[in-house]
Amino acid sequence: MRAHLRRSGNSVPQRSRGWDRYTYRDCYERVGRAANALRSLGVGPGDRVGVLDWNSRRYFELYYAIPGLGAVLLQLNYASPWTS
Repeated sequence: MRAHLRRSGNSVPQRSRGWDRYTYRDCYERVGRAANALRSLGVGPGDRVGVLDWNSRRYFELYYAIPGLGAVLLQLNYASPWTS
């Protein structure tokens, strides 16, 4: 992500579903803040983090922040037939 930020810092990675203008620079900063917040909660390498969200800016940021800490992102699906 850092390499892409250097090349394309002001370009827009995603602009769909009503999102405001959102540059790679914005994304990098927000991913860093999310990673710092998770780290302060004790998330680290090898931990599993469940995320109940889909197709949002928040999920997009967590998709990079969680593995960036060495943790594993688990996409939770409330509609799964396997939950009870």
